[in-house]
Amino acid sequence: MKQKSKALFWVLVFSFFWSFSIVIVKSLLIKKLNAFTILFQSQMVVVILSSIFLFFKKEKFKTITKKSLPWLLSFGTIGSGIGIGVSYIGLSLSTSVNYGFIIKTSAIFTVIIAHFWHNDEKINLRKIITSITFLFGIYLISTNGKLIVPKIGDLLILFGAMILGFSNNIVKILVKYKVDSYVMVFFRVLGGLIISVFFLIIFQNPFFSPEFFSFLFLNGISIALLMYATNKTIEYSSPSYLSMMSMIVPVIVTVFGVTIFGETIGIYQIVGGVIIIVSGIVLEKRRVKI
Repeated sequence: MKQKSKALFWVLVFSFFWSFSIVIVKSLLIKKLNAFTILFQSQMVVVILSSIFLFFKKEKFKTITKKSLPWLLSFGTIGSGIGIGVSYIGLSLSTSVNYGFIIKTSAIFTVIIAHFWHNDEKINLRKIITSITFLFGIYLISTNGKLIVPKIGDLLILFGAMILGFSNNIVKILVKYKVDSYVMVFFRVLGGLIISVFFLIIFQNPFFSPEFFSFLFLNGISIALLMYATNKTIEYSSPSYLSMMSMIVPVIVTVFGVTIFGETIGIYQIVGGVIIIVSGIVLEKRRVKI
């Protein structure tokens, strides 16, 4: 499989499992389960699974160096801890519609941060036009053409999106240092787990929710796969490509909503979905290096 095809494959895997995770998390938040309880229990599943795998693949830890270790530690703490945690809190205070649109502004933050951080990730006219087109499509599919009235939850989601954009750019540094993808997943969830424990203790929330274990286990599997797919996508392309091509996430979330929850879909949402899909196809066909 060519490098370009591998990048497309992994970004589609990433998009599917992120969408699946969003649906699960929103369902649990509707049932009044605490955001950090969801994060802790889901990431505990990932830590256990990745620990078992790495126990039999100890040589993968040899890819860690003195230069990469600080980035690995900050990668998990910032991305999976603060970024995802804050966005979950925002989701609990907002709507899934608003979340679906606002969280994808992480693409804009990823591109902007990459411009100043990585020499080969400069902003150009194509990136600007592509980002605006994708976001317009996401706006239509998320809101059905209605105006979003900002809430405190929306601002938290926006902050979480900015942190995720920063985290996406750390992956490129770890890839440069040739850190194994499984090791990245392990450290990412480990850092997130530590942040989750801190907030659960501060707010005196439960660590476990046995009645929702099956949902949280599925969410843990989804998180593990989307994190691994994140690393592989950036390995074969760039943070900007990951952010732009994963704009299809709201389309998949909408499909889940219609098929699983019986939600209805309007004409603006259909138009938005078509814009996103067509933009993704054009981006993939014309990509040299994004």
